[in-house]
Amino acid sequence: MKNKFGRMIAMLLMAAMLLSLCACGAKPDKEQNGNNGGDKTNDTMVYNASFSKLQTPSKNPGYRARYIDESGFYCCVNEKVGENIPEGVTPEYEDQYAIYETRIYKISFDGKIDRLEGFVSYKPEDYDESDSEGKRSYANVQSMCSDGGDGFVIYETSNFNWFDAPEGMTENDEEYWQYYRYEETSVLRHLRADGSEISSTVVSSVYYDGSYDNSYFYLNCIGSDKAGNIYAACEGDNGSFVIVYDTDLQEKKRIELDNWVNTIICLPDGRAAFNTWNSEGYVLMALDPDKGATDEVYKLPQNAWDVRMGGGDYDCYYTNGVSFYGYDLEKQQETRIFSWIALDIDNNELGEVYVADDGNIYGLSNTWDDNYDNVTTELVTVSKVPYDSVPHKETITLAVQYLDYRVRKYLINFNRNNPVARIDVIEYNDEESLQKFRTEIMAGNCPDIIDSNVFPFERLAAKGLLADLYPYIDADAELSREDFFPNILAALENDGKLCSTVSNFSVQTVVGSGQVVGHKQGWTYEDLYAAIGNMPEGCTIFDNYMTRDTVMNYGLYLELNNLVDWSTGKCSFDSETFKSLLEFAARFPAIYDWENEVYLDSYEAVSQGKQMLLNAYIYSFDDVMQYPAIFNNDVTFVGYPTYDGVGSMLAFDTRYAMFDSCKNKDAAWEFLRYLMTDDYQKNSYSLPSRVGAFDEAMESAMTPDYMKDVNGNYELDENGERIEIPKYSMGFGMEGSIEIYALSPEMADMVREVISSCTRVSNYDQELYDLVWNESQAFFEGQKSADDVAKLLQNRVSIYVNEQR
Repeated sequence: MKNKFGRMIAMLLMAAMLLSLCACGAKPDKEQNGNNGGDKTNDTMVYNASFSKLQTPSKNPGYRARYIDESGFYCCVNEKVGENIPEGVTPEYEDQYAIYETRIYKISFDGKIDRLEGFVSYKPEDYDESDSEGKRSYANVQSMCSDGGDGFVIYETSNFNWFDAPEGMTENDEEYWQYYRYEETSVLRHLRADGSEISSTVVSSVYYDGSYDNSYFYLNCIGSDKAGNIYAACEGDNGSFVIVYDTDLQEKKRIELDNWVNTIICLPDGRAAFNTWNSEGYVLMALDPDKGATDEVYKLPQNAWDVRMGGGDYDCYYTNGVSFYGYDLEKQQETRIFSWIALDIDNNELGEVYVADDGNIYGLSNTWDDNYDNVTTELVTVSKVPYDSVPHKETITLAVQYLDYRVRKYLINFNRNNPVARIDVIEYNDEESLQKFRTEIMAGNCPDIIDSNVFPFERLAAKGLLADLYPYIDADAELSREDFFPNILAALENDGKLCSTVSNFSVQTVVGSGQVVGHKQGWTYEDLYAAIGNMPEGCTIFDNYMTRDTVMNYGLYLELNNLVDWSTGKCSFDSETFKSLLEFAARFPAIYDWENEVYLDSYEAVSQGKQMLLNAYIYSFDDVMQYPAIFNNDVTFVGYPTYDGVGSMLAFDTRYAMFDSCKNKDAAWEFLRYLMTDDYQKNSYSLPSRVGAFDEAMESAMTPDYMKDVNGNYELDENGERIEIPKYSMGFGMEGSIEIYALSPEMADMVREVISSCTRVSNYDQELYDLVWNESQAFFEGQKSADDVAKLLQNRVSIYVNEQR
């Protein structure tokens, strides 16, 4: 079901950031990769990374580093040990009936790999192997920590799921899923160094029999102090808390907390500390296990949400963006140690990292192939070496706010393989540094390449600071202008020049029933007012979450290029275009009334005539397959209302521009062109701007899926025709759902028409928006007329724009 649950998605995103798959192998293949060495530590030394490739004995099933100490990494893996293929059945895919066992491996810092032979997955005391027919079982080691001595503690979940359906009922029967059963036992286990068990305790046990249980429990992470006390950070019905255990895993205390715990670390003085947050931001809370209360609270810098244990020169460490920091708790002082990118390391692919007392830093890097079928694992060692001992290349600077994960992977590959140049990333992910950087750019102190999120391209292009990319495309043997949608190229042009890359895109528009909004794209405010006047009493234009500031945002995204010309400095806020937007936004509430919220699913509201329009964000063809079912096959992408009736706009995933002052434009182009290749665009979730890649994706969306039997043969209906199955299902109303089938030719044509008609790019300029929004309040509050506000803004924005040119 395609419902969107904010809290669940946030937790999954956090889990995805905290977990990284790690592999192990038989023998390391040592390989030194030279680079610019990262940041200098003094006049003669520099940080450098070396990589040891770990060979796996079989197809990699997904290894994960859960804990590191001074001797190496502890990795767990669900390893294939056999197969149980039912008699007469041909598997539909490899390993469909594979049997897995959880195993733990120790990988030392010199690359030696040992399996902990004493470890056996947890089984409940009443588990009966002979009574397990039809049950699929699996165990998973979620977290590990030290026991303060030679052993360690793990948090493990043991799961069983099965169907308790009546005899003769199969998965093709509609009622089959009502008989799904699920049992999970969560335990803490104290293990010796060889993996054998010393003691264990059950933390929670859940049995699901088809009924809904609103109780909630989740163990987030575990940690320890040097005295051997074990700490388990949990979430329950009543909020966050920590359970303190002794070395025998007997519960000692429970500590109530206000917020979620991200990580638990051991401080240099031996106390445990929780990385969480309070009203001041992220903090480390040191614990007194005997009192069962916080002992001391240390404030952390912004974005220090994933703190790691100390060693070397600092009390603790963390990664912020692409940079690795050390932190002094007493001085509350952070020190940037190096950039992971400068060391050719993708920190998204690192799990736990360990800082040894000698300052060396160790980690396991896992690089998956494009299909996520196989992973290459490398043991990474970061150490200080003489500056002159590593090769140095010409540096190209890339200024970004946040680095896309695919661009990051390509960037590291570029740096490792380009013989003459490398790209260093400078991240500006807080407002203070971002504002300072923008000031430097306008003064002419520019990087070589810039991300559109750092600075609005329209301003830079108007000042003539950006290079035209058309000559590079024209000279490229694998690229041409004809590869791309012509209207997309035109929308990105500035005075006939293409000043940014042409990457994947989405369309922001509005969709409605053709019977209500008509069957043509685009409409004016008057058209919308007439349509809403024909709807039932009480019908809203959009859902109840659409507030005044959101409407103003969308309107300015659409109209900003018509309201401000950065090339000439001319502004048009005294036009009917802006005044119409003001009057439209005034129809919406200033804030959403959370206290009196009455939730109604937007799709259901539209079908009941309680809501007229849906915001449509077309990132992929999946996003448009649903509309025929919602609007009874009468769909119009009418767009947002505007003064001139053009209301759909393009938004791009990642846009980069090259400054005209870049000294090595050929190397910079080698990097930029990647965003415009099939290799990049075909592996993105959003729509390709390359016509050929777009057509392939559309063809795939239009290809129906058909039902197959266990042997992979198509099942046929009573007429001998294949039975089409839905692409997906989505929530509709509080408890219902609708099934979504392959994209129809009619919808495919409509999507192509919407894209081809888009001439505007979603234009975000925070400084301008803040100025406009603040001055518009006088109109919304009835203090000034729309004409008065428009005249005031025309004057203020004109002064601001011409000061910035």
